[in-house]
Amino acid sequence: MDSYLITIPSSVWALRVSGSTNTGPNIQAASESTLGGGESVTATGNVYFDTVHTTIPSIALPNTSITTTLRATSATQPVVLSSPVVSYTKDSVSSTITLNDNNNLLVPKLVASGINETNEMGGAKSLETTIQLSSTSDNVSPVLDLDTLGLIGVQNRINNVDAITDVSVATAGNFNGTAEVLNAFVNSTEARGDSNAAVYMTKKVTLESPANALHVLFDGYRSYDSNGNASEIQIYYKVLGPDTNIQFIDVGWTLATIKTTVQADASDFKEYVYEIESLEDFNTFSVKVVMQSDSSSNVPLIENFRAIALST
Repeated sequence: MDSYLITIPSSVWALRVSGSTNTGPNIQAASESTLGGGESVTATGNVYFDTVHTTIPSIALPNTSITTTLRATSATQPVVLSSPVVSYTKDSVSSTITLNDNNNLLVPKLVASGINETNEMGGAKSLETTIQLSSTSDNVSPVLDLDTLGLIGVQNRINNVDAITDVSVATAGNFNGTAEVLNAFVNSTEARGDSNAAVYMTKKVTLESPANALHVLFDGYRSYDSNGNASEIQIYYKVLGPDTNIQFIDVGWTLATIKTTVQADASDFKEYVYEIESLEDFNTFSVKVVMQSDSSSNVPLIENFRAIALST
């Protein structure tokens, strides 16, 4: 989510074949490791957003109104999808938004860098906001301050990673046998790290008396994205008994099973209950919440979270 993929076309170093007039280097893959860069190297980035908030000072007096519409540009999701949305396609139809308030989008958008607007969009601007001022009175009108206008774009940090193929389309084979691709994936059950971007972990809870059961309850909100895929909430836990020399930080996580399946429902929060029973006696526990989605504009929400240790 926070990296660039730089692809060097094969035409730059075309492979020489018998009878070819190409006299360039006969290299189509990296042949050595090197470091480079320095002050002469710069990079420009796009602004990826799922929520847009205009910052345009305005005054809407009685009998006046301000209508704001937005045309933005498509963005590729920060997840590996079989049919990803292609970036740099500008909306053909404007969407009405609320001026100077958070507007949650159905799909992510971006503001392209200047060079990408030139190279990918034929010089067209990637973001366009239209503000219509109207009044039913002939002696008063709404007011905009164009000297301090701006826009805030908010990106939700969420992805959906369950396997190495969710991190990269590369494999150890086409990485020439190195372990770099495999090291890029960290399973949610590992003691340290997680390839999912939206993760919440409780602090380590130490009990005065041992317990052998753990109940986790919360109200969750899950909805569907524009492709009909629901966001997900997964619960993991780890416990440690009083008679062990293992450090708690070295204990891996275990995926919990929900008591009753809850279907995604965009209308309201629903109760989620996990009853983790028949555990070995423990006096230390922690809970991890992993939130997943194929679309960063479709995020799950959680409130009223409780974790209760019991002795049954």
